Amino acid sequence: MTARLDDLAEQMLGPASRLIRAVRERDVAEAHDVLGALDVLELRALAVRLADIAPVAGVDRFQRVTEVRHLCRTGEAAKLRHRAQASRGELAALVGVTETAISDWETGKFLPRGDNAIRYGAALDSLRAGLGESG
Repeated sequence: MTARLDDLAEQMLGPASRLIRAVRERDVAEAHDVLGALDVLELRALAVRLADIAPVAGVDRFQRVTEVRHLCRTGEAAKLRHRAQASRGELAALVGVTETAISDWETGKFLPRGDNAIRYGAALDSLRAGLGESG
């Protein structure tokens, strides 16, 4: 499963670029086509890839890292993963870290920093979206 998610994250660069272009051009039909063609795992990988290539809209980097670290400290990140029935391995593959890192973040042993926190936040956002929840 982890290898599949790694492959998906790489494969999502094209759809991510198409989606960004569609949003910039306000092309709703193209955005719908991009998203409609993806399964749940691909949507998760797309969210992480978008975090890599596009800034988080309306949220500066420091604020985003702070929010993600708060989710870890309060245990909300782990609760969200459990509700979404996602494994630590799946999240690790999407974020580009080890399962141990995800475990350490969820237990509060360590907190994600920098790019890892941004990618972890994007992965958590995709879990929320899959559950129909808002951040």
